[in-house]
Amino acid sequence: MTTTPRQDSRWDLETLRTQLNEPLAQTIADQGPLRFEYLCKPKAVADDATKLVVLNENNQRVAVILVSSTFEPGLVQRCIDQAATAKQHLGPLLGAVVLTPLSSSTINDCTYTILPYCKPVSKDRFGKRVHRMMLRSNLLEWLAQVIETTAYTPDATEVESGFTLPLKHLITTDSLPPHVRSAAEHAAQSIHQGDWTPRHVLMHGDLWEGNILFSDKSTHAADNPFSKLTIIDWPGGLVRGYAMYDLIRLGLSMRLSNSTLRTQIQRHCLALECEPKDARSHLLSGLGQLGMNLGQFPQDRFARMATGCLDKIDQLTH
Repeated sequence: MTTTPRQDSRWDLETLRTQLNEPLAQTIADQGPLRFEYLCKPKAVADDATKLVVLNENNQRVAVILVSSTFEPGLVQRCIDQAATAKQHLGPLLGAVVLTPLSSSTINDCTYTILPYCKPVSKDRFGKRVHRMMLRSNLLEWLAQVIETTAYTPDATEVESGFTLPLKHLITTDSLPPHVRSAAEHAAQSIHQGDWTPRHVLMHGDLWEGNILFSDKSTHAADNPFSKLTIIDWPGGLVRGYAMYDLIRLGLSMRLSNSTLRTQIQRHCLALECEPKDARSHLLSGLGQLGMNLGQFPQDRFARMATGCLDKIDQLTH
């Protein structure tokens, strides 16, 4: 008999206890009796994975479990695969931010994974401010080094499929405001006229504060400041991705100052060998690629997000 998720898209806890207790005990040893509960409320999307937190006998959080919904049973495995690919391309230093699963398998054909627990950014106002200060320097340095080490100049065929096509998608997307579509058209013309040479970079694709965690102290390395960070949720990650999108999303999420973001944009542009005015073209290409692969992400939310990102980068580069 196949068990399905509840109406709120999450798996039922009793079902998961039956299915996961044994593999969990095999994966996490020497922690005494283990139990788990929902980590957070479900998102209002059909493919949202069920998220659980695992606690030991001392009520300490020791692991997190992600279980794909029956609507998209391969989602968690895809996230694992994308994270592993990113980790491989980033190398030991930069790749330290990517978690390695403790265990992965399936429940009734739905993929799941067990991950080490990492502490999230505080939700209270004062704690969040402190945590942002603790994370900001290493996080921005990590992202800048990702751009510097993964920048790749595509050939003509790759430019057409990786940049021109996504920009054309934005141009023809009616839900976007006219100034966004016009900016995409200008970026496409810049490629055609040879005024801008686009470059791919490794991209996370959803780099906002909620996906930034503090790694466990046992994994910290004195010679690697990035080992203090953990970046999760990689299903939208791309080895041949787009610059500026991760930076702008992160800046808006963490409320970075305009001066800080301008400095980072300039550094990214140096690595990309482009002018600051071309930063918006990189951003728009990334937005176009996302727009072509929205999945369950609502079109109206994408339009608001794309508009906010473009308006922010225009404010900083004009």
